[in-house]
Amino acid sequence: MMWPPTFEQRLLLGAALLDSPHSLKAWRSWRERVPVETENLDPGSYRLLPLVWRSLHSLAADDPLMGRLHGIWRRTWYLNQRWLPAARQVAHFLERAGVPTLLLGRAAVSALTDSDYGSRLFDPLTLLVLPEHARLALQVLAGSGWRCQPAEWGALDFELVASCSLADPAGEVLRLKWRLMEYDRRVSTDDAVWANSKRIDDNSWPALLPAPADLAMSVVEAILQNPAQNLLPGLADLWAIVPGVALEETAHARRLDGLFSMLQGYLAGLSAHLPALQPPADELCAALWRPDTRLNRLRLRWALFQASHRSDGVLKSIGRARHFPRVVDLHRRSQQLESSVKPGH
Repeated sequence: MMWPPTFEQRLLLGAALLDSPHSLKAWRSWRERVPVETENLDPGSYRLLPLVWRSLHSLAADDPLMGRLHGIWRRTWYLNQRWLPAARQVAHFLERAGVPTLLLGRAAVSALTDSDYGSRLFDPLTLLVLPEHARLALQVLAGSGWRCQPAEWGALDFELVASCSLADPAGEVLRLKWRLMEYDRRVSTDDAVWANSKRIDDNSWPALLPAPADLAMSVVEAILQNPAQNLLPGLADLWAIVPGVALEETAHARRLDGLFSMLQGYLAGLSAHLPALQPPADELCAALWRPDTRLNRLRLRWALFQASHRSDGVLKSIGRARHFPRVVDLHRRSQQLESSVKPGH
C-alpha cells in the first residue's frame, strides 16, 4: 500500500476534512507547495477536490482556483446523476426477481452521511447480493442487456470470484458483488451485514444500506485494491463514517484489526496535529508522520508488520505480504541505523 500519504496529500486532506480555520490554513499551505494545474495531481488528490470545494468555497471565495474546483464538483455531480438511474434500474430488476440488493461504495457513504451528489464520485457504483443469488442476479441482468466484463457470467467460478463488472448497451458500468470482502471466503460471513442493513431513506432506491461498521470495512478493502486512486478518498470516507461508531468487533471479525487501527490512528493524527503542523505523540502515529528517510522507512515498515502480525497476519491473508520483504530483520536493522544516527538527525 502507498503509505503514508505525502505531506502535500495530508494538507489536502486537512483542507477537505477539518473545520475552519484549520481547513483554510491547510489549503493555503497546500497552495504554496503544489502547482495550480489540477490536471497534474495524482488520482487520489484529484478525487478529493470536490470535497475541498464544498469545505472552502465560502471561506476562500477570493482564491482563483475555487472556480476550477467548482467546475470539478459540478462534473462529479453530473456523472453521478448520469450513473444513478442505471443503478436504480438494476436494483429494481433484481427486486422483481426476488433478489435483495445492498448499496456499497461512495454512493452508500453519501447516502449514510446525507452528503450531496457532487462531493464524492460514485465510480464504480457497487451493489451487493447474497452469494446464493449471484448466479440468478447475473442471469436476470443478462436478460436486461447487462453484460459481464471481461468474461460471460457463465464462465465465472463463484467460489473464487466475488464480483463482476457489468456494462449495458449504453456504456453505463456498475459492479456487482456477492461477498462484502473479496478475500473473505468463509461461509455465512456476510450474514451480519444483511441483518444489520436498513432501507435507504430515498424511496426511489429498492436497495438496502449497510451499517456504518460494515461500510467502513468495504472502504478499507477498496483502499487495498487500488491505493493510488482510493487511499485519500477512502480516508475521507472513513472520516465521515467512523465518528461515534464502534468498529473494533467488526474489524476483528474481518481480521483487519491492525490495518484498521493504523488508518484510525492516522485520522486521529490528522485531526489533532495537522492544524499545528506538528507530529503526533503516539508512537505508531508518529511512525506514520516522520520524514521520508531510510531510517524512518524501516521504522514504518516494522510498525506495519507488527500491526499486521497482531491482527493474525491479515496483510498476508489478503495477498499483501509482498509489501513487507525481509520483515524478520527489520527491527534489528532499524536499531542499528538508529544507533548510528546522531541525536536530532
